Amino acid sequence: GTPDFCIQEMVFSLRDEHDNEHSLAFIDLAGEVFRAMYRKKKNIPEDNYVRQQVLQKTLEYLQDSTNKKIHFFIVAYGEENKKWDDDDLTMQNYLESTMQYLDENEILRKGTNGVYILVSKCDNMSCSIEERQKCAEDYIKEKMPNFYTNMKSVCKNAGVRDFEILPFSVGDVFAQKLCRFNSDNTDIVLDKLILKSPAPRSGFIGSFINWLNS
Repeated sequence: GTPDFCIQEMVFSLRDEHDNEHSLAFIDLAGEVFRAMYRKKKNIPEDNYVRQQVLQKTLEYLQDSTNKKIHFFIVAYGEENKKWDDDDLTMQNYLESTMQYLDENEILRKGTNGVYILVSKCDNMSCSIEERQKCAEDYIKEKMPNFYTNMKSVCKNAGVRDFEILPFSVGDVFAQKLCRFNSDNTDIVLDKLILKSPAPRSGFIGSFINWLNS
């Protein structure tokens, strides 16, 4: 798990079918950051100084419009009502407050290339792989209607054209330890990352355009 005293950053590159590199930085926010956003939104005093600082740093990073951003809101299939702490709050509670918090701070208006609700553990769905896209959409709309409707509205108002629900799984998982890998759903996410991230152009013209964009 991600420690609550830091924001975990993973920097790497993806190569597309033309062997061009797409440089990306993944920012993994700890669950404690979502708790801090919830408390901030509900005007509940945050007595944990570390969480206060992490939330402030997170907000500063998200408000930086230097780099284009892709936002993933991850929902584990079948866990929409799972309790996250002793306050009887669920994943839905935290996601809804987080979405409202980001909207109030106009985060999605600052260089956002796409917003996706990623339904993980979709190997647990009782449908075929080909039907997972529709099953994921139906699941979110049925189980988390407020979150979906509000997020759709926020994206529209922020001018974000690419808002989708995507199924995600690394394959069939057995006993939470073994996996028969299947790339059907991971390829969808990789295609989105490649499509939404620029690759350096080669040649004289490409170098000149890269210099202009730098």
